[in-house]
Amino acid sequence: MVYIFEDINEDVYKEMKAILCSNFDSCEIEKIANCLEALKLIGNGKKLSVRYYNSRKLMLQGNPKTEEELIKLLEGKIKLPLKKEKQIVAIDKEILLGFDESGKGETFGSMFVCGVRVTSENINYINEIFKGKDIKKLNQSQIEGLFNILNGKFTYELIHVPANEMDSYPINIILDKRNVSIIDKLTEEYLKEAIIIDDYGGGFELKRRLDELKERGSDIIVENNADSKYAVSALASLIARRARLLEMDRLAKENVLIDPESG
Repeated sequence: MVYIFEDINEDVYKEMKAILCSNFDSCEIEKIANCLEALKLIGNGKKLSVRYYNSRKLMLQGNPKTEEELIKLLEGKIKLPLKKEKQIVAIDKEILLGFDESGKGETFGSMFVCGVRVTSENINYINEIFKGKDIKKLNQSQIEGLFNILNGKFTYELIHVPANEMDSYPINIILDKRNVSIIDKLTEEYLKEAIIIDDYGGGFELKRRLDELKERGSDIIVENNADSKYAVSALASLIARRARLLEMDRLAKENVLIDPESG
């Protein structure tokens, strides 16, 4: 699990750092973007990542048993400004692939299906950026801003599904074909990868491909509302929604409907 502490001033952080470092054999400083300080703590078979961001948020990530012990230790010695919040489940893979779509249930316009590939070294930063945000409630300017901030931290594949195709075939079949196509383009190192996909009721084609990847060593996670639980899925949702909003903006500029009565 990941623990986030809000509004930690530097004095409190120094106290927390001293307590945490005293419980590990080594305390290595890492260079992480947008962090005032980042640490890797190792000892006694335990590991803990510490990220103290410019925003004064403090993130601790390790295995659940280690974290529970340390959180109890900190709470017993330091008065924390705000309560901790449990965040997205940590996945022990070097590469994460997330999938989502936008426009599936709309009556106008296309659907966009997206797959994103993120390395573990970037996922914590992406998780921090997405914390507390509902992609579906963001406007176009906010989505564009997030996309620009995160650009360079990921690679992705995006497929445009036109409205006439959506009218001709069941949505689940379309999603199966598009997701399998994206998976084939993004997967490279099976043993290092975890694939996270929303449970939209995928059919045989998708299930067969996921089973093949699982046999080769990939972790497979199929869950409802994956974009609200996993940062990599939220990122795929953001990119798909961005593409759809750009299309809708273009259609609005290129097409004008005139009321024949009012002119």
